[in-house]
Amino acid sequence: MKFFKKCFQKLKTALVMLEVVENADLNLVFIGIGVCWLLYKGVQHILDYRFKCKQLESKERREIRKLELDAEIKIRKLELDAETQQSERKKQKKKKRR
Repeated sequence: MKFFKKCFQKLKTALVMLEVVENADLNLVFIGIGVCWLLYKGVQHILDYRFKCKQLESKERREIRKLELDAEIKIRKLELDAETQQSERKKQKKKKRR
């Protein structure tokens, strides 16, 4: 605790020397630092949250695109199978007619 008091005392002295705060009180300096720290952490948390949301959105888009491509491939295979079955039926009908 003494270490923090010394640090805040030095900060208070520096603020008084810079004429940022006149007759700076240690409690006010501490509160100011605390508020700044909370603001910093809050902004950092918001930015991290936005980054994670963007990552999830891009992951979801990739998954959706993969599913769409898989569905297109399956549809194309079914179409080809249907075409081959239809051509085989035509061949069998021709054989039966002969």
